[in-house]
Amino acid sequence: MGSEAAVEELPAALTLRATAGPCEGTNYSKAGPLLTVGRTRASKLHIKDSAVSEKHAELRWEGGHWNLTDVGSSNGTAVNGKKLAEGIALRLKDGDIILFGSDSLLTVELIPAFREHTTVEQHLRSECELLMQRVRGRAEQHANELLESWRKTKQELLAT
Repeated sequence: MGSEAAVEELPAALTLRATAGPCEGTNYSKAGPLLTVGRTRASKLHIKDSAVSEKHAELRWEGGHWNLTDVGSSNGTAVNGKKLAEGIALRLKDGDIILFGSDSLLTVELIPAFREHTTVEQHLRSECELLMQRVRGRAEQHANELLESWRKTKQELLAT
């Protein structure tokens, strides 16, 4: 059982794909349990965007999951359209959409660490879970966008 616990602690491979902003088309794949995000080369995830703070956010492998924390950025961080509170970690799911600052939009891709003892059934369950996470992430993003659109429309109608 002890070896299984050690295997579970292997970080899932994390890739962030820039889909909008100055770094559109860039893929960020880094190793390590703590990844800093910022606009300078001192950050492990260096995003060349003036709307990204020097020390913007942290990605941390903890409790078997990748967590994202805004560390006091000037222009904020949002996941699936919802702004993160400073210093509060949010568990990332495969397919989540992260907005660093006002322009840099990145899609989260998580691939579980390889385990030699994984059966075909376990692998398929894992793949199904990843797919469900992507669908939920997209649904959450679209729901937040619709809610924001509805609020703006309501305000416009009430103003007239």
